[in-house]
Amino acid sequence: MNYPTLRTAVLSIAMSSFCLAQEAPGPVDLLAGRPDQDVSATEQLGPVFESAVAGISLRPPAGGKVIRRPGDAEVVRYVYEPDGAAFIVVQSTPRNPTPLTSTNVPGATTDGMLEMAVADLKGQHPAAQIIRQDLTNVGDGSVGIIVARYSLGTSSFLSQQAIVQGSPQLYYTLTYVTPGSRPNTPEESIDPREQRAFETFSAVLDTVKLLDRSNIKMDQDQRLYRTRAFFVNLSQRAIENALVPEQWFRILKNGKDIGYLYTVEEKTKLGGFPAIQVGMRSRTFDDKKRQVDAEAWLRMSTDRKHEQWSRLSVAIDGDKRTHATEIGASDHATKAVAEQLDRDQQMGGVKPGIRMVDDYPLTVKYAGSKGAPEPVERQLPPWYMPQALGHILPRALPLGERKGYLFATFVPDRREVMMRYVDTLPSRQVTFAGQTVRATPIEEKIGLDGYVTTHYIEDGGRYLGSETKYPDESGTPLTISYVATTSDDLAKRWEGLNLSRPSETPQVEPNGGNGR
Repeated sequence: MNYPTLRTAVLSIAMSSFCLAQEAPGPVDLLAGRPDQDVSATEQLGPVFESAVAGISLRPPAGGKVIRRPGDAEVVRYVYEPDGAAFIVVQSTPRNPTPLTSTNVPGATTDGMLEMAVADLKGQHPAAQIIRQDLTNVGDGSVGIIVARYSLGTSSFLSQQAIVQGSPQLYYTLTYVTPGSRPNTPEESIDPREQRAFETFSAVLDTVKLLDRSNIKMDQDQRLYRTRAFFVNLSQRAIENALVPEQWFRILKNGKDIGYLYTVEEKTKLGGFPAIQVGMRSRTFDDKKRQVDAEAWLRMSTDRKHEQWSRLSVAIDGDKRTHATEIGASDHATKAVAEQLDRDQQMGGVKPGIRMVDDYPLTVKYAGSKGAPEPVERQLPPWYMPQALGHILPRALPLGERKGYLFATFVPDRREVMMRYVDTLPSRQVTFAGQTVRATPIEEKIGLDGYVTTHYIEDGGRYLGSETKYPDESGTPLTISYVATTSDDLAKRWEGLNLSRPSETPQVEPNGGNGR
């Protein structure tokens, strides 16, 4: 089921993923004292949901199952079974200041957020009936309201959206989708559940508060200062000294072996520039013994201005095989552009000046047995970290004291450029993979509220591995560990072991293998 989403949120996820937190006054109760408030409807609400990272607090409709993907523009989603209802909160940060509605901006030539949301809904559901599209005045601000009916197959839904403005470059869209009447249903035949949905959504809006995120922005600024200093000192020699020619890893899930990883790291050339390349070959098995083989090459010039990478994975489930390929590249350049002149300057004969601007595009293309998603094309910020550098980063960072960094990185499973928070901690006694050693922990996460991956660098510089702890869909705690080992150890643990050098053009052999 495709729920209505805000077009601008979707189009600007790449920017919102690594844009700094927008300052918002807070906490601010945006919708207090609404004259249409129904106190009894508050009984239909669940516990308070609050995200300091997203900067919003509210009470959702009661009885929903929470689904969160830390780091996404989608702040939270609640699903309500078995009727297919959903409540979704999305944060969006338009690249340029955008009004809530163009009707409040004299001479506006582009749509506001409200108009774009309606266009998005009509684009997904051309036959949708727009019941309401207007603004609700709330204190010193306004909230855009959209109510619509649409059908999907034999099912019909009522969609209610509220667009809350934090600033001209910070918006929150609350969407509540419930079973409803078909478009253009006569008033006397309207589904009675719609009235209940109206009351519930109105009660939700009365609980919305925007939170103060100035401390988050201050922390991001400090991290970016350290990131800039790190990049300045990251010489070709420092990058090459961090390379390890060969490494072998056990892959464990809650302490049980589920696969292995083999990596090679070496110096090379990329477009005539000094570069490094990282090759990887892995094999993993899930709980149903389905096998996934993968190969990858990550290449980056040592000045970080150019990168190329390719990944191939093949899933083997009995006689069924599916494959997927990802190819990406980014190139940083400085180009000259003519300054824009207004009409009076043009009429006065003023000649445009020339200024130099950074051009840093990323393109990622896909292919596979299940079809090819749309390519990803993004403009990157100066703090972008290429894929190869992301792989060796724990061994390239300066250690010895607590420091925090902020990078932008492409996340393959999200197909987006997102913020990567990295913290180096003081050396201490740690327990990892059943052993107690003295090591430096390095913590990283995608998004401020993401799940933490901890890397361990043993005193002396040897990389021990990493572990990530997170809950699965049922809430059960999981720990995924990569533990450095030897090729002989892997040979004892796995049959059909393949530790050959990854193919220059990634390809996976058809034969499988089983753990002993």
